[in-house]
Amino acid sequence: MKVLCLADGSLEITHRNHRVLADRIPEEGGQDLAMEPMELLVGALGSCTGAVLAAYFKRHERDPQGLKLELDFVADGAPGHRRISKIDVKVLVPFALDDRMRATVNRLSTACTVHNTLNSEITVTIQEP
Repeated sequence: MKVLCLADGSLEITHRNHRVLADRIPEEGGQDLAMEPMELLVGALGSCTGAVLAAYFKRHERDPQGLKLELDFVADGAPGHRRISKIDVKVLVPFALDDRMRATVNRLSTACTVHNTLNSEITVTIQEP
């Protein structure tokens, strides 16, 4: 994965054949041309959870189209020291669930790789230029 700062100050994230943009809000020196990096992190949690649930529904011959996840988050701290302190995920399923399937959906909603990463200690190393 690579991140490149573009002429307008936004950031281009590329990996394999994919491209995503990130930017900061104007209050933090950006132009709000794309989601902020921490918004992308929350989006990664939602898309990972959604992918796990969609796969489960497909295995059980349920069409996952219309599955929706709504995520709210709280960011605390001063600029340069901000962090996400809370993420709430609401899963909206486009069809009725029986008790067994509802329990499985609840369990799988906490089983994706991003969720597991956010709920564990992670080591990040920065190589100096």
